[in-house]
Amino acid sequence: MSTSAPVAHAVQTFETWLKELKEKAELADEAAAYSVLRTVLHQLRDRLTLEEAVDLGAQMPLVVRGLFFEGWQPHKAPRKIRSKEKFLDDITKDILPFTYPVDWAVTTVFALLAHHCDPGEIADVIDQLPGELKELWPEGARAFRPHPAPLPGAAKRKAPAAKTPTHHHTPHDDPEPGTPGTGEDVCPECHGSGKAIDKKAGKPTSDPCERCDGTGIIVEGIG
Repeated sequence: MSTSAPVAHAVQTFETWLKELKEKAELADEAAAYSVLRTVLHQLRDRLTLEEAVDLGAQMPLVVRGLFFEGWQPHKAPRKIRSKEKFLDDITKDILPFTYPVDWAVTTVFALLAHHCDPGEIADVIDQLPGELKELWPEGARAFRPHPAPLPGAAKRKAPAAKTPTHHHTPHDDPEPGTPGTGEDVCPECHGSGKAIDKKAGKPTSDPCERCDGTGIIVEGIG
């Protein structure tokens, strides 16, 4: 019977995790990597609250997630493991007959999780651990701080729209006198007075009109 594509993909992803762990932790083979991964995941899981364990498990690929929740007794969580020494001692017992520097293996598993899982979720996991266990995580994962969520109902502030520069029509914008197809006309800005108009009062001022340069006459196209 052939294996379905989703199952094959899940197995392949799990094998990728084991291979990465074996190489990074310098373990003998995938069997040793499996034992270390399983043990560290269980010890970490049992140290987390029910909600946090579920959130972390949701970040894992299918087979790794199954390994993570294998034999879980959520009513007994979280375990009160206060020291790194106690945490590592429990792992050492569970991985027998394999023997190697357990702290190195644990830091590699934690680095694997930090690499493949959401940084915000890993930050939440680290926050639940005592100081000595925090030190086993990569420095980048410990330093990560998620952006604060916006307050409920807070309106988004929009950047002010850029103002379109105002163009004042001047004599330089009009055709030269004598240009074919043009003729003289009364300036529409000052109505032939040659004086600038106060826009608010609607009355001429003492300043010359910018459109006709004080002549009261403009040159424009005819027709």
